[in-house]
Amino acid sequence: MESYEVSYEGEFKYSFAIILKETNQVIGWCGIGTLDLSKSDKEVYYLIGRDHWGKGYAFEAMKSFIASKRIIEKLGFRFEHILKDLPQEFSHCNGEWFYSIAR
Repeated sequence: MESYEVSYEGEFKYSFAIILKETNQVIGWCGIGTLDLSKSDKEVYYLIGRDHWGKGYAFEAMKSFIASKRIIEKLGFRFEHILKDLPQEFSHCNGEWFYSIAR
């Protein structure tokens, strides 16, 4: 997967191209961020070309996100809570997972 960041009016999403190793063909994309710009929720999303459905590519891509969470935990970060009820100026962060580390 190759990464790129798309910014739109202060909102964000991190998207990753899903590329077949054998042919270097882009067959879809996945990511995390805000798809519905009217909401502050963050989402994990994926889109795979119809010709490639049912072959496990979306599953493999989503495993990468889970692996990223494990990396944070292996580095010593501890999950504290999910952010909620933040003041209006920070409400775009509601729903985010909050990790901390003590050193």
